[in-house]
Amino acid sequence: MVNISIVQGRLSKQVGSRYQYFPINSWENEFHLAREIGFNSIEWIISDLSNPILDENKLSLIEELSDRSKVKVASISLDILMYDPIFHQSWDDLLWFFKHIVIATSRLGIKRISIPVEENSGLSNVSQVEKSVINLKKVINFLEDKIPRIAIETDMSPRNIFTILQK
Repeated sequence: MVNISIVQGRLSKQVGSRYQYFPINSWENEFHLAREIGFNSIEWIISDLSNPILDENKLSLIEELSDRSKVKVASISLDILMYDPIFHQSWDDLLWFFKHIVIATSRLGIKRISIPVEENSGLSNVSQVEKSVINLKKVINFLEDKIPRIAIETDMSPRNIFTILQK
């Protein structure tokens, strides 16, 4: 069976001026709307630290909504790192964040996360590249046997992303 997902927030009113932002007031309804339209999964968006997927107590509600609607959470897009890039993050903050991501992916059966390195989180100087490489190495090592697929969402050229991934 082909799994067809919709990015969270596309079935809700836009949050402020943000085109892609977690739909804080209507996220629960998106499971049923997605099913009505014909989607069988959602790509969960994390825009800030208040996201319910980071709250272990809310994971039961997410599981319940997913089970009732038959719409699973297929992946997580870490848009929060678009607004506060990985090269600005301390390892303590990243570790806290990714520990919660691991709990959520384990509970919900999510196999893929997407880390943005583009737009606001794009790399524009050597210092940003160096700090990003250091933090990405730590993140990938931490997630290595916990999450099967880690995607890097980027607008960099193939040559530049290859160079960074080699580091």
